[in-house]
Amino acid sequence: MIKKLLHVAIAVKSTAEWESLLRDQLGLKVIKSEDVPAQGVKGTIFAVGDSEIETLEPIDPQGTVARFVERRG
Repeated sequence: MIKKLLHVAIAVKSTAEWESLLRDQLGLKVIKSEDVPAQGVKGTIFAVGDSEIETLEPIDPQGTVARFVERRG
């Protein structure tokens, strides 16, 4: 049984599109946004109560997240 959810990460093509949904339509606040070159992503974290949703946008077209998004959409 899940008692607490700390963090959910979503691989996305465009953080801007998801930011519009999560911030503008659902009212979530951006906690932090930064490029993580070592992982080939731009990560943006949104507060959801005591939990977080993180979008991972590929910044390296050869990176793991970029390949995942390309295969899975």
